[in-house]
Amino acid sequence: MINAATSVRCRYYARFADWLHGHGWDVVTFDYRGIGESRQRALRRLQADWIDWGQHDFEGVLQYVAWRFPGQPIDVVGHSAGGFVIGLAASAQRVRRIFTMGAQYAYWRDYAPEARRAMFLRWHVAMPLLARLLGYVPAKRLGWMEDTPKGVALDWARMGPRFEATVRRGRETLEGGPEAAMLARRFGQVRAPILALGIEDDPFGTMPALDRLLDYYTGGERHHLRLAPAAIEQAEIGHFAFFHERFRDALWPLALDWLREIGRRRGANFEIDLRYPEGKWVGAGEPMFYLTGPLSQLADLETLLLQKLGPACVAAYNAYTMCADLPQVAFLAMDARHCAGTEMSELMAYAASVGSERARRKVGAVGFVGNATDATAHYFGIDSGLGTMPHAFIGYAGSTLRAAEMYDETFPDEPMTVLVDYFAREVTDALTCCRRFPRRAAAGNMAVRIDTPGGRFIEGLDPPES
Repeated sequence: MINAATSVRCRYYARFADWLHGHGWDVVTFDYRGIGESRQRALRRLQADWIDWGQHDFEGVLQYVAWRFPGQPIDVVGHSAGGFVIGLAASAQRVRRIFTMGAQYAYWRDYAPEARRAMFLRWHVAMPLLARLLGYVPAKRLGWMEDTPKGVALDWARMGPRFEATVRRGRETLEGGPEAAMLARRFGQVRAPILALGIEDDPFGTMPALDRLLDYYTGGERHHLRLAPAAIEQAEIGHFAFFHERFRDALWPLALDWLREIGRRRGANFEIDLRYPEGKWVGAGEPMFYLTGPLSQLADLETLLLQKLGPACVAAYNAYTMCADLPQVAFLAMDARHCAGTEMSELMAYAASVGSERARRKVGAVGFVGNATDATAHYFGIDSGLGTMPHAFIGYAGSTLRAAEMYDETFPDEPMTVLVDYFAREVTDALTCCRRFPRRAAAGNMAVRIDTPGGRFIEGLDPPES
């Protein structure tokens, strides 16, 4: 089972789950109530807090897993608050082993000193204020995480050194005792050994924060492992990047993992000598890696390997060039529109992320901020695809402005990107829509997409002027 961090969709962990499944585990992920696929109604009307996520949501999935996979041991991976909610479940003693990444419950004094002030203002001042004003936290619009139920936000904001002193105040069990004290005792019933990983540049997952949570799990072995990014030749990892695809132990995983799998199926041993780390510049004629194995097993794979390697390298180079030449521009990878099938789509999204990351390192570029499909969004550090209005929608609405109004009526809380080239009035329609939605424009919550066809020039230009 994979327990997500606070207000993070479970599909953020899809690649990690796939990797686990490939190594022999049955894997179950789930969204807490109010998040992702478990958001069934307006959050303003949802009564849910952190305790519900553990006492009911994790507990419910735990019981489902025990029923669905009878006789199998249950291991849990908990990210951030996902490691905290384990102990809140009445059936947590079913768990065999626990691995956590940055697991803590957000006591503000445990934040990294250099980030503590900014984090306190965001999570313990701004977030509860928004929750009380709006009835939920529109975190997705702010670029923080998924929209968050009010109860969860308030639990987070007021969390003290002992969680049982700050949650479910005044609420009692059927036996008449304090509910929070009963919940704290449940942690001691967990017998599973715990490996808690903390990353040195994670402002949430500091050593005091992880130890504070581990102190509750008194019923089993507890191991706290610290990892510095430099130990794996990385500049940074932080609180979320552990689950990014680039931390799988491969250079070009889509090509090399495929080779290893083919070798395993054929009973052949392919030796792969990698000459460059991912994202490094490779000169013309220089070998990226050496591949050694029986010629009888490699001959028919040459073209297929080149199909996987060549296009990805070209796309990574093009992505780097674009981002470096326009360092202040945010790009979207439109692999969903231009790729024939999911394998090509994944190659192109992966390549765009590699080129973009290099441009960020070299020139401080904004780079690629997302792409068009949920399946490959993880390459860009997000959990869902991004996009714009399609041309068909503009034509259906009858005018660019009316299409924007219809979108705003249907998705008032979502950022809006208006396609303004349909009627060949790119400048006029862009300005008209911005004037119609001044608050969106002023808040940076509105963008325009210009996809002028090659058969004409943008509004106001002709060949001589262009």
